Amino acid sequence: MRALLRFFAGLMFVTGLLVASFSAAASTDDKALPFKGAYFEVKYPSQFKARALESSSRNAASAATFTSPDGSMQFYIFSPQWGGDPPGIALNSAGETETARKTEKGRSSGVDGTFTWYTIVANDKSYTRTYQDFVATDKSIRWVIGMKYTSDAALQQYRAHYGRFKASLRQLAD
Repeated sequence: MRALLRFFAGLMFVTGLLVASFSAAASTDDKALPFKGAYFEVKYPSQFKARALESSSRNAASAATFTSPDGSMQFYIFSPQWGGDPPGIALNSAGETETARKTEKGRSSGVDGTFTWYTIVANDKSYTRTYQDFVATDKSIRWVIGMKYTSDAALQQYRAHYGRFKASLRQLAD
């Protein structure tokens, strides 16, 4: 009987080690890196590749993308000092269709404005893009955050990462 108890105690110890090592691996995979643009900071998954848009320097960028290692997910941020047009996300009517749009009044950082959520799907169904766009009532502030994914499986795989990315956005004053 004692031998059996020692066996189960040893098994529980090994199981605990395995759980701890899997937890450590998961937290390593979830490690976030900071990205500082000209007027924003955001944290993105460490395994993603960051790319500043419309600037060769991260610190001067008003927009950036963050792409998963397998290319199935890409996060997007546009957060300039004031208003402007977000680069690289305009609808391409020859190859894409807007499938959903919702607009409502709201506040961002204490400023009144309009939130618009929209989804764009490639006509060949190779990807879906979805964005949240905020424009201040006086048009002085605009920011856009979103994602582009190749499948529902990719969306499920990276959904939590996107939630953390989106929640990490800090807009900076000059």
